[in-house]
Amino acid sequence: MKIIHTLATDHFDGREYNLNTRNLLYQLISALTIRDVYGPEQEFILITDTKGKNLIDKYNFPYSSINTALDNWAYTRPVCPVSYKLVGFEQYPNEEVIHLDNDVFIKKRLPEYTEVLVQSDEGNFPLYHKDNIPYDYYPHYIYPEGTTIDDYTHNYNPGVIGFKADCSIRDTYVNTYHTILELNNNKLNHLQETDPELRAKINDQAICGILEESLLYNLCEDNNVNVVEVLDKAIVGQPMNYNLGGSNRSESLQTLLSRSYSHWVELGYIHPFNKKEYQKDYMVDLMGNFDSDTATTFVPNFKQEITAFLRRRDGLSPSPTNNEIALSLKYLILT
Repeated sequence: MKIIHTLATDHFDGREYNLNTRNLLYQLISALTIRDVYGPEQEFILITDTKGKNLIDKYNFPYSSINTALDNWAYTRPVCPVSYKLVGFEQYPNEEVIHLDNDVFIKKRLPEYTEVLVQSDEGNFPLYHKDNIPYDYYPHYIYPEGTTIDDYTHNYNPGVIGFKADCSIRDTYVNTYHTILELNNNKLNHLQETDPELRAKINDQAICGILEESLLYNLCEDNNVNVVEVLDKAIVGQPMNYNLGGSNRSESLQTLLSRSYSHWVELGYIHPFNKKEYQKDYMVDLMGNFDSDTATTFVPNFKQEITAFLRRRDGLSPSPTNNEIALSLKYLILT
């Protein structure tokens, strides 16, 4: 089994240094939790580009090896950097591969599975219904042949995606994802030149999300594939059948987030995908500091590695106090 992280640096040059530092900090802590849980013998690979390799080598992240496959990307460069995450399944086609997002933090091993592993079933979450989206962009996407947006109503959250080597839908999923995503990237790039006003209305990540999440759900359902969820329904409850009238979208989102976060200590798994931008105080408390509880936060478990990173990246003194480190972490997380 190979565990994969992905880091694309396409947008690093256009972003503030502190924002890049925050993202690297989360990736470091994520990697440290994976290494801590799975031990030194687990093959843990970073797929990145040369710039990413140079950064990770500089800061000594705990990967077994670094693969610079993103230097030789076989498709049109995606407009959204999260679009690279399935490349690991192409790089290692004959092996079991589990990809974790670089803002996933764990304290326990992921559950065993026989075909497909995902983070969670999110039901018919309204994000995938055009009547609930305030922008007229769904008609401009290209979908897999014979389908429309109305076919993509349910989804799996891909904070974790794992495939056994012989999984029946693996190649279809990865190939369809990359092929259709490339068509959309080409169209979006063309619109940027020919109709920038329309292009500005089209969300960069939505088609990527539909293909990552809802396409995967449909393929699993249509082919009777056995799917194991990290967010065990016996613990977090069944996904809701949301009211799709539009008026309760905010309530539906809160229900989804409650399933995602309320049981993380028991599950030993958390993917705070929306907290990073919209509830940063939560992230300050979740990451913790060197004096916080080791069972319910992450930073105090990796004092040496985080101190070294902050010294090199954030300019801390050679022997920073716990308070200095706490202030540095808080500043970066709230950036």
